[in-house]
Amino acid sequence: MKKHNVINLFFLISSILFGQKEITNNDIFYSNKFSQDYIYGLKSMKDGTHYTTLSMGDTVSIEKFSYNDFKKIETILKSSDMKDLEFSGYSFDDSENLILLETQTEKIYRYSKKSIYYVYDLVSKDLKKVFDKKISLASFSPNSKYISYVYRNNIYLFDIETNKSKKITHKGLINKTICGGTDWVYEEEFGLVKGYEWSSNSNYIAYYIFDESKVNEFSMDIFKGGLYPSQEKFKYPKAGERNSNVQINIYDIQSDINVIADVSKKSETYLPRIKWTNNTNKLSFLLGSCT
Repeated sequence: MKKHNVINLFFLISSILFGQKEITNNDIFYSNKFSQDYIYGLKSMKDGTHYTTLSMGDTVSIEKFSYNDFKKIETILKSSDMKDLEFSGYSFDDSENLILLETQTEKIYRYSKKSIYYVYDLVSKDLKKVFDKKISLASFSPNSKYISYVYRNNIYLFDIETNKSKKITHKGLINKTICGGTDWVYEEEFGLVKGYEWSSNSNYIAYYIFDESKVNEFSMDIFKGGLYPSQEKFKYPKAGERNSNVQINIYDIQSDINVIADVSKKSETYLPRIKWTNNTNKLSFLLGSCT
């Protein structure tokens, strides 16, 4: 059957079923009249019976719904509660009393991004900025005492009570060494962006160190507004070229000591995932090899 006949048949059947005026191309392709409903950014809550979504209407808000009947229960937070602070992402701490808010978000590569982060206390209504500049991979510690994040290839800890940040890695250098994040290969090929994990008791942080000092550089012109692009350089290993040297470290929060994890691997072995076991003193690794 020819294409135009199929379209005409669709119009005829639709008119019969819906008993309305002829359906136009505008109805199908532009007005979204027949588009399906969807939920954006669903996050399950700890009680297992509710979830939250981000509403991007006249004011940005976090809405709570019931899994049972999908009805709205309440508005948990809206931008007008915080002097119209616009946010594009959020996450709860373990108690679900604190919310980490992403603002002024800027994409880096396919999955990675950086933002200005704020932490909001639903009980006290207190709003705090985590850091004055854009940071990446911010997350709560399991005990809700800290917010960890990556800035200029190093990991920091923001103490929520004292409002002070502490730098816990010192080797990070742009286009040299990455601590707590991942290099281009791990992000693109493994979908891994966050290069650190908290232990469940909040005593340790296991993190990646990517030594990309011997990886070849790639340059690219990027438009960020204005008439002329800016040239950016980043480490990009092409097929057959040298990859980053990857190491796993473990940081002890109490003693402020870093320990190198003993991972037996060959030069062409990858570590696409790390995960703390139920025994909070043991870290597991996923190993993969290049064939």
